[in-house]
Amino acid sequence: MTRAPAGGVNLAPEQLGRAACKRCVPAQSVRIVPARRKLRPGGTSLAGAEPMAKFLVVDDDPSTVHAMSRLLRDEGHEVSRFTRGVDAIDALAREPFDAVVADLEMPHTDGHAVVRAARRHAPAACLVVTTVGADPAPLHAEGVCAVHQKPIVFDALVATIRECRAHSGPGAGGACPLRSPGGRDRGA
Repeated sequence: MTRAPAGGVNLAPEQLGRAACKRCVPAQSVRIVPARRKLRPGGTSLAGAEPMAKFLVVDDDPSTVHAMSRLLRDEGHEVSRFTRGVDAIDALAREPFDAVVADLEMPHTDGHAVVRAARRHAPAACLVVTTVGADPAPLHAEGVCAVHQKPIVFDALVATIRECRAHSGPGAGGACPLRSPGGRDRGA
């Protein structure tokens, strides 16, 4: 975290959950400053040889959606982002996604509805849920690949997505090793 002009704060994505408390740092003074990554020709990330994937990101906190989307774009992925679960569900019905990152606790249409829609419309997609204190076992039973507790550690989230994508999607038969009764639970 560094001080920005006019009393603002520059945060790296991995600092977002810990340092961007609305009581401590007013939201209008926070600017997310992720590390920039360049793409290779053909849409692959310099960070790895994986091809670009199409992500859906949904969280009711716009700053979290922005940070996750920017991080994934910097990794070379295409991202559709939403702050309402109902909009994410509509998008899942209209177009295919390789991976979904969804907040579990959202008003009106919660993350469980997004999980069910993702499993219905994109059964081979890597599905990652972010939450505060939810028990991961029932989520894994619903087909969630991994559960990340908030505050989100962005490097761990990216590592989980890479691991899940390497074993799911077309040609892998949806055999994500994380999508098992034990699944993966990472977090603070």
